[in-house]
Amino acid sequence: MDIRAKALEWLEKNAIPMGGRLLAVLAILLIGYIIAQIAVKIIRGALKRSRVKDNVLLIKFTLGGIKWTIMIFVLITALARLEINVGALIAGVGVAGFVIGFALKDVLASFASGVLLIIRQPFKVGNFVQAGGEKGFIEELNVFSTILRTPDNKVIVLPNSKVWGDTIINYAGYETRRMELKVGISYSSNMDKAIAVVKNIIKKDKRILKEPKPFVGVTGLGDSSVNLVVRPWVKLADYWNVYFDLTKKVKEEFDKSGIEIPFPQRVIHIRKDF
Repeated sequence: MDIRAKALEWLEKNAIPMGGRLLAVLAILLIGYIIAQIAVKIIRGALKRSRVKDNVLLIKFTLGGIKWTIMIFVLITALARLEINVGALIAGVGVAGFVIGFALKDVLASFASGVLLIIRQPFKVGNFVQAGGEKGFIEELNVFSTILRTPDNKVIVLPNSKVWGDTIINYAGYETRRMELKVGISYSSNMDKAIAVVKNIIKKDKRILKEPKPFVGVTGLGDSSVNLVVRPWVKLADYWNVYFDLTKKVKEEFDKSGIEIPFPQRVIHIRKDF
């Protein structure tokens, strides 16, 4: 009887209160999870109505951050309900976080750079860029790395810290782009005639934009040639096709018009007075 009485007394003092606390903890976790889901749903709707609605990665990152922030707060509340010393736990996590952060400083630098890239959006998936000393099409951007695909189908994975810490050139930043084609003609050729031929080629190509106006002019006097520069504006999608076609057409029309594109030349003077 004494053993039974002691067992009942222990249950009343320990097991029953602990059971009540466990039920409270489960309730806290469940309610916290529901609140997190509701918050994510509300914020997702707000983001899809904002100017960042097309930035899927930014929306995903923001929603994930909000969800886990709420759940961490809920977890701390649940641990406190179990009478666990949350202050000591947080201090221990802080020390461990400092050690881990120092060991993973390069990873954290890439993470921070990834967040900035997602927020600032210097490029989008599919853009052709020069970043981190490499050139290629953006295949993927995540919080740790940027993945490029080169024109010859190689994959380049760049840490975001290298991308953000270097110059970024986005060749697809605007819908139009100005090309620059340099052509040399011989000193004996008529410059005005050559410029007129190029302008006529440009006028006939419907892909070349009327505004801004194309420019053709003399840009320098080289060792072997008079150098012309051709600067038409085109839509981004037409850039390379126009560049290749224009280069070919200039050569063909110069041949028809008797305008010489010279080979490199060097004049040698031979002295006979020694």
